Amino acid sequence: MKTSNKLIVAAMLLIFIALFIYDEMLKTEYVSGRYRDPYRNYVSLNFKDFDAIDINSSTIANAKIVQGPFSIKIDKDAKEYVNITQKGNKLTVSADFKYSFLNNANPYIVIISCPKLNQLHTSATYTLHNSAVTDTIVGWQMREVLVDGFKLDSLLINQDYGSTILIKNSHINYLSGVVGKANGSGSVIKLFKTNQFESVKLDIQNRSQLEVNNIQIPKLDYHLADSAKLILNGEAGNYLKKP
Repeated sequence: MKTSNKLIVAAMLLIFIALFIYDEMLKTEYVSGRYRDPYRNYVSLNFKDFDAIDINSSTIANAKIVQGPFSIKIDKDAKEYVNITQKGNKLTVSADFKYSFLNNANPYIVIISCPKLNQLHTSATYTLHNSAVTDTIVGWQMREVLVDGFKLDSLLINQDYGSTILIKNSHINYLSGVVGKANGSGSVIKLFKTNQFESVKLDIQNRSQLEVNNIQIPKLDYHLADSAKLILNGEAGNYLKKP
């Protein structure tokens, strides 16, 4: 057999072997059922006994926060640049890119579960090459922080810069806080129909925005700065009116 033919046969054999191995890997993944686990690419961290959360770099290292037993999961590829610490009852999440910015396809970098949440602070500052970078206002495709499935007497929210908080599937008697406190902030908070609120009191500062989506709130007390926005959709547009 000619040398050229031998090389072609060898190349085809290598391709066949590679395809066979890949096929076996897919079969193993399918049989194990791991592909159905949304957190299969996350690793667990050991934190507990916190009821206050500070997401400093929410546009880069965001979180989904749910009610349940204490649990922290982080995307394993994000461990290189995400720092999670705890001081007393407060859990802090921040991002530090030592060399270059790294993209991540997962919708949430950190999954946080806790029995109770009293305070949530979000900001949009991270470190790149030892220099602080701040996303001042919400931009296209910036990451968001989700509060999902809580039943609480009260929750205090404080937001800075271009951070976004979504609240869904929660029953909170009293929601209060300041949205966009830092100078130049353009924070956003969104309240959805799947929630129940008895009373909401929010101070929307600077260029920030409150969005109420198709939900009626018995008592809504809000203050809008000159450059702030209020968006009322669906039922909210018909029911909620500022005197």
